Amino acid sequence: MNIMVYELASRELKSNDCSQKLKIEDNVGESVHIHVRNTRLELSTQDFETLAQELIAAKEVVEDGHY
Repeated sequence: MNIMVYELASRELKSNDCSQKLKIEDNVGESVHIHVRNTRLELSTQDFETLAQELIAAKEVVEDGHY
């Protein structure tokens, strides 16, 4: 178990769900955890980087209106 956890981001989400938080944590040397409402994703650092790059690319496509 990793004892070093670094919070990368934390936000309150607009929702009627019981949990309204988004939190991204770097479990240094092991994985990245993404908590979205009642869902928890555990990704390797490489998978997290790939996800982040793909989300950025998708955002650009939506902003350009090419979808």
